[in-house]
Amino acid sequence: MKTGTKVILTAGAVGMLALGAIAMAQPEWSGREGPGLGPRFRHGGFGDRLRLGERLGLTQEQRSQIKSVLENHRSTLEPLREKLMAERNTLHELIRADKVDEAAIRAQVAKMAAVEADLAVARAKVTQEIQPLLSPEQKQRAKELLTKAEKRRAEFRERIAKRRGQD
Repeated sequence: MKTGTKVILTAGAVGMLALGAIAMAQPEWSGREGPGLGPRFRHGGFGDRLRLGERLGLTQEQRSQIKSVLENHRSTLEPLREKLMAERNTLHELIRADKVDEAAIRAQVAKMAAVEADLAVARAKVTQEIQPLLSPEQKQRAKELLTKAEKRRAEFRERIAKRRGQD
């Protein structure tokens, strides 16, 4: 993988950590469990993300500042997320159509790619605003948590590949 791609993926992943995890790590979210789920799967199955603020040792001031950054960008991010979901739905409809229209499918995928690019840029901007709010130790801890998460995803993909090979 090219270095530029790695940098972009890392920045995006850190942004995802900062956006999703820290935002949901607000104290009012902690301790909730989804129906029929164990303690690790809190509020819809994202327990690890919900506890990220605790794992990073965020102060109340940092939580407040991060929440403010996220609120400031919500008007940009939400419409992009919604548009991406709509474009995905359109793609799924095209794929399931009675007759395959390759040109339409390719055009739809290109639309999705453009929206994903806009969303990635918006997330990167949010990440750039959140990074200075973290201490060097918190930034290092976030990188470590990201590395662990990437390792778990790779292990999960390996297990799935092995299962598929056994079928």
